[in-house]
Amino acid sequence: MKYLGFDIEVCSWPEDNNWDRKTPLGVSCIGLMGTDWDKPEVYYASSCSGSPEPRAMNELELKHFVSDLVHYNDEYIITSWNGLQFDFLVMALDHPEEVRAYAYFALNHIDPMFEIFCTKGWPVGLNAVAKGLGLPGKLSDGVSGADAPKMWMEGTKEDRELVLEYVGQDAKTTVDIVDVGTRLEKLYWRSKSGRWQQIPYKTPKTCEECLQIPEPDNSWMTNPLTRKGFYDWTDL
Repeated sequence: MKYLGFDIEVCSWPEDNNWDRKTPLGVSCIGLMGTDWDKPEVYYASSCSGSPEPRAMNELELKHFVSDLVHYNDEYIITSWNGLQFDFLVMALDHPEEVRAYAYFALNHIDPMFEIFCTKGWPVGLNAVAKGLGLPGKLSDGVSGADAPKMWMEGTKEDRELVLEYVGQDAKTTVDIVDVGTRLEKLYWRSKSGRWQQIPYKTPKTCEECLQIPEPDNSWMTNPLTRKGFYDWTDL
């Protein structure tokens, strides 16, 4: 089985972290990585010369990505980390006339974080699971998800190139997690308290299939997240 990991970075993010999920954030760049690829492929807002530009990807650039995603979907199983709730929704807000296509991909792709959430009742970060599986994880030098929007919009060309490296590494980490996890038949991570956690992962489920997992008892939580909050934008 071949998998295709993808990840996006955005051009803006609310200072209070309170995104209303209706306001477009702008997609600055997208990383793709196949299990049998040598390196990630990146899509981004670019000038005529191909240099990364401090703006959001336009409609034509996003259409190019969607066209490639449709093409790759014939050969690969698409996967993301929190793509159901975030990546596909962000792209849909930037490209609203294609919202049905994004919703279809969102529900029918593999999102290991959503499967963890449906199984355990809480989400887990990409890096925690990567480290739990013995993978390098996120790019650790010079950029973070919180830094990326400002670096893209206000930084230098070198800053934007670093963001492209960052998004590519996140796509690689995502596909590596699925690849290694399926071979081990489990996903592992350490909780914030330091305890090892795991879920079975012999056959990854699509997001729609994850909705059939029996809901865990999260009555002990204060204001727990709901499954519907991840996919309500798809009108499922």
